[in-house]
Amino acid sequence: MGHDLGHTPFGHDGENYLNVICEEQRIGYFRHNAQSVRFLTKLENLGEGCNLTLQVLDGILCHNGEEISEHYEPVYTKTKEQFEREYRSCLNQPGFGKGIKPSTLEGCVVRVCDVIAYIGRDIEDAITIQLMTRDEIPEEISIILGKDNRNIIDVLVRNLVKNSFGQPYLSFSRDVLNALQSLRDFNYQKIYFAPVKQQQDSKIEKMFRMMFQTFLDDLKTKNAKSRIYKDFPIINNQIYRSNTADARVVIDYISGMTDNYFLNTFKELFLPYR
Repeated sequence: MGHDLGHTPFGHDGENYLNVICEEQRIGYFRHNAQSVRFLTKLENLGEGCNLTLQVLDGILCHNGEEISEHYEPVYTKTKEQFEREYRSCLNQPGFGKGIKPSTLEGCVVRVCDVIAYIGRDIEDAITIQLMTRDEIPEEISIILGKDNRNIIDVLVRNLVKNSFGQPYLSFSRDVLNALQSLRDFNYQKIYFAPVKQQQDSKIEKMFRMMFQTFLDDLKTKNAKSRIYKDFPIINNQIYRSNTADARVVIDYISGMTDNYFLNTFKELFLPYR
């Protein structure tokens, strides 16, 4: 649950668009893992945050599974001060955040589960929209991991448990690790960087920019009829407003949208009613 809080509409593509906007507005950077922590500490409960332990917040901050590791080993010596430095660096330093390690073994479980959750799921989605076929998965990968999400998850979980039991870290066997890394590379080629998908990316980026500018204007003109005033209650918190640039307020609002809410809002703002 904590992992998904900071995810933007349209996943990592939306994250990249918001990050570019943050850079242009000179308000730092956008990282979905840090945004999850921001929601839980700064935005939830009308600014009061949630009463979560440092270890839980750290596990959420360090959950990113984009980098597949040979060993997932916690940094037991991490302090509250180090956690806060890492959190701030995610928002203030370009490219920071993917390599930070959690302070607990449970945090390592979250990190590796992120990989297990998306690697096969993305294949199923790509097959559903006819971006690829199941037979395109290379045999050297499928013979180890399988060809569908159910088998991929089963193989990865069983292998992880077997190779990690009794160890102070988590790890896959060498053959499974190699197959997993190859499958990630395959996904990038066939799904994430697919020409058909990239043809739509520029449209989605324009939608983000149009939405951002509209709500930024609404804040500057104090348009009380705007959705950002109606659907984003923390906007009435004076401490939050006085400590947060208008551009970051809009980023906070858009980053919390679901895909459907984003699309419905865009239609309401920019498409005529029938």
